[in-house]
Amino acid sequence: MNSFNRREILVKLAQGLLVLPFASFFITACKKKPNQAIQQNSIPASCIHDVALSHEQIVTRKSLGYTDQTPIATRTCDNCKLYTNPVNNNACGGCLVLSGPIHPKGYCKSWVARF
Repeated sequence: MNSFNRREILVKLAQGLLVLPFASFFITACKKKPNQAIQQNSIPASCIHDVALSHEQIVTRKSLGYTDQTPIATRTCDNCKLYTNPVNNNACGGCLVLSGPIHPKGYCKSWVARF
């Protein structure tokens, strides 16, 4: 096991502290920008931000393959029979199968065509 003296520890710490501001700059600079079309329609990129879901709800969402962006253009939550429309000026709706907010352009394996 390596043993460092006090000076080496302080030097390593200082080097790490100097790297942190640069790392945070690059991390924020590389974040994906939200889709302009979504912003124009005032639909958020994700409906799951700042929402506390239980472990069971998260497991259910994962097992049904729920995603905020559909992989099949013709199958979106807002044209699914199980989707419930947003209320109280909220951009995200609900679902009869999944708990929590549901993105109108999302998708899961339980999708059923609305007639």
